[in-house]
Amino acid sequence: MRVLLVCLAIVSCYSAAMSQAQSNAADLQGVVRDPKGAVVPGASVTARNIATNSSRDATTSDDGFYKIVNLAPGDYEITVSVSGYKTAVIQAVNLTVGQTANQDIALEVGDITARVTVTTAAPNVVETTNTAVSSTIDRQRIENLPINERNYLSFALTTSHWIAERSRQPWP
Repeated sequence: MRVLLVCLAIVSCYSAAMSQAQSNAADLQGVVRDPKGAVVPGASVTARNIATNSSRDATTSDDGFYKIVNLAPGDYEITVSVSGYKTAVIQAVNLTVGQTANQDIALEVGDITARVTVTTAAPNVVETTNTAVSSTIDRQRIENLPINERNYLSFALTTSHWIAERSRQPWP
């Protein structure tokens, strides 16, 4: 009986770990701050997928933190609004598979109907919460590959080859 329980525990832990490791979605998180750097609690944060027009909402906690999980990969428009501040809009935030993007947002004091559009902000691409080495192959790289077939396994092997080649070259 003990052996069966131990086996079930191992299988359940293994399946939980594998389900987290093979995520096909992305997460978006960050801190909303005012012009002086103080956190802004109770702000409404909306991530809208530009391609599908679907959106997900979150509200900042008492420490100004927000997190939106399980977003489909793609380009997003992030909108933040709270009374006493201008509505901030960050356009074209790109999320990739398995990414946890950190997008901190600074608000300006003013009327909520006024909008501030930020076009140069990019999420933090250094993931401090994930120790795995990963790479995303974009469409242009796939189309330019000299492979006769379009087998996804062949593409996966090219990523490890690319990483090995880059590790031999000196850093700029």
